[in-house]
Amino acid sequence: MYDTGCLVDPTTSAYCYISAVANSNPSDLYFYQLPLGIALPNGTTLTCSGCTKSLLGLYESALGNGAELIDLSGLRQTYPPAAALASSQCGQGYAISSVVTGAAIGLHVMGSRLSSSGRLLGSVALFALGWSLFL
Repeated sequence: MYDTGCLVDPTTSAYCYISAVANSNPSDLYFYQLPLGIALPNGTTLTCSGCTKSLLGLYESALGNGAELIDLSGLRQTYPPAAALASSQCGQGYAISSVVTGAAIGLHVMGSRLSSSGRLLGSVALFALGWSLFL
């Protein structure tokens, strides 16, 4: 989540999250909710920004790292449909839609990962609250 909050738009040098919050089209902001298990709303029309492409790349990388899959159960559920929508609206190569979904990882890891999952959700909530207070 640190990496997603610190993404910088190379064309404007602004933080991508701040740009997404300030944008009149909320679609870029919706992508920051994917790790929480919140899917993109029906009828979302994407801006196809470089920031969203970078964000999807970070998510894809995290999901491809088998050790982190248990911590990212919300993202594991919401990323594939979001990536498919992004690819359909923004073109092939905008998002990778075939990522490891964790079926090969044993559930014995879950017990040791639950506290990490709680920390992840807490971090996301604090990040969102902090930025909303900043604005």
